[in-house]
Amino acid sequence: MHKGKHLTVSCCLLGLLGIEYRVNVGTGNLKMAYDHDQVREFRIKLEEFRRNHLEYMTSVLVFTASLEEKPRALFEYGILRRLFVIEVCVSKLFELSPPDLSGELDARIRHEANAHLHSFLVNCYGIFDNIAWAIVELQKVKVKNKMEVSFFHKKFRKYLTPKLREKALKYKEWYEFLRSQRHPTAHRIPPYIVPYTIDGQDIQDFTPRYIHSLDEGKLVYLHPQILSDCQIILDVLNAFLAGYKSGN
Repeated sequence: MHKGKHLTVSCCLLGLLGIEYRVNVGTGNLKMAYDHDQVREFRIKLEEFRRNHLEYMTSVLVFTASLEEKPRALFEYGILRRLFVIEVCVSKLFELSPPDLSGELDARIRHEANAHLHSFLVNCYGIFDNIAWAIVELQKVKVKNKMEVSFFHKKFRKYLTPKLREKALKYKEWYEFLRSQRHPTAHRIPPYIVPYTIDGQDIQDFTPRYIHSLDEGKLVYLHPQILSDCQIILDVLNAFLAGYKSGN
C-alpha cells in the first residue's frame, strides 16, 4: 500500500481515447477512480483494439508478401509477433486486474498481472525498433551508427515518409514516457501493480495503478494508459502502411 506523498499520478493520454477523465468517486470508505460509464468505455476501447489489431495483422501480411526475406522477417516475426503478444497482455490485464476492482487481488494473480505488464512494456518499445529496422531494409540504408536506428531518433527522421515523420513528432513525448517505463523493466527495478493506496483519511483505493520506483517514478493508471499505448501503436502502423503503399 502507499500513503500520502506517493499518491502523485502521471498523466495518461486519455484524449486519444475520447474519454473524459474523472477520478475519486467515493463510496463509503472505498474510493474508485472511474465511474460505470468510464469502465464501460474502457471495455469498448479494448474490444476495438482487439478487432483492429487483427485487421492490421492481415494488412501487414498482405504488404509483406512481395518483400525480400529480411524485411519480411522483421514484419512477420518482429512487428506481428509483438502485436500479438501486446493484445494478449492487454486482454489478460483487463481480466486479472479489472478497472473496476474493489478489493485487493490475491498475490499470485497480481504477480501474474505484473508479468503481463512487463511483457507489454518491453514489446511496445520493441515494436518501434522493428519498424525502424524494417525501414532500413526497405530503403537499403547504409547504417553507420546502430544507436541512431530508432523510429523516434531525430537523425532517423530523414528516412521516414511524411506521414511517419508527423507521427514521430506527435508521439515523441509519449515515447519518452514509454522509455521511462521500459528501461527500468529491462535493466533496473521492474514496475508492479500496487495492491491499493490509502489517502489521508484512511480511505482505500484499489484502482489498478503501477509504478517502478517510489524514488523515481509516479503512479500510472493502468487501463487508460495501456489503451492509449495500443492506440498509438496502431496509429503509427497505419501511417506506415499508408505511406509505403502510396509511396509517400
